[in-house]
Amino acid sequence: MNSFRLNHRLTLLLTLLIGLGLAASAHAIPDRKGWQNLKKKYDVKQGLAKVNMGKAFDNFDKAFTKNQKKDPKAVLKALDKLEKDLDTYTAAAKKAKVDKGFLGELAGIDKQIKQMRDIFESRTDPFKIVKKRLAAAMSGYKKLKPDSPGDDFKQYYKEDFRLIGMALKDLIAKEPDFKGVAGDFFKNANPVNANVQKLLKEDPKDTAYKENMEKNATLKTGPLKDIRAALGKVHAVIKKF
Repeated sequence: MNSFRLNHRLTLLLTLLIGLGLAASAHAIPDRKGWQNLKKKYDVKQGLAKVNMGKAFDNFDKAFTKNQKKDPKAVLKALDKLEKDLDTYTAAAKKAKVDKGFLGELAGIDKQIKQMRDIFESRTDPFKIVKKRLAAAMSGYKKLKPDSPGDDFKQYYKEDFRLIGMALKDLIAKEPDFKGVAGDFFKNANPVNANVQKLLKEDPKDTAYKENMEKNATLKTGPLKDIRAALGKVHAVIKKF
């Protein structure tokens, strides 16, 4: 089974467990064949860097398949090695002035690596990650305004808010006493997801732009209130420790 399918399966599993509608990432960590196809698509020559990324992705795929269920620390170690190799390759690719689209693909893979690291760090030290994600979400929330674009709300939900739920799920698996705070969080989190998904496209070129803006203004009121409540409840408990 290749990395894309494994990553998708892991993402789907977490979606069902935390009930937050976690969408599959736009970029997945490729396997060797996927990497070769990516280079072919952008006509990237062989031997561009000192690292062999095909082998690097293959090694990670094997480590992930072997350890994802029983040894999260081993997966983290494999992710560290893969990220280091990718950084080296990306630097060489920029120096070679490859297609910008290819650089975008590399950035997407790097982002996927970091997201997967968050997942497995949460499995090894969930309390630490809850605190980390809570701080990031609280900081991001301050930037959201009633007139912020709908895409800002969707990005905030995907990259900041929902990650708290994932970490809480890991935390209560080790510390059942946190079930109460996790339950309170999800009571507010589920409506946030529902309303964010309803936000309409806000494109000035669209004839329905003003109408969509008016509808979104109403839809954004709920998430702002529920996000504040959810973050406040988690923060009230976590700050005691």
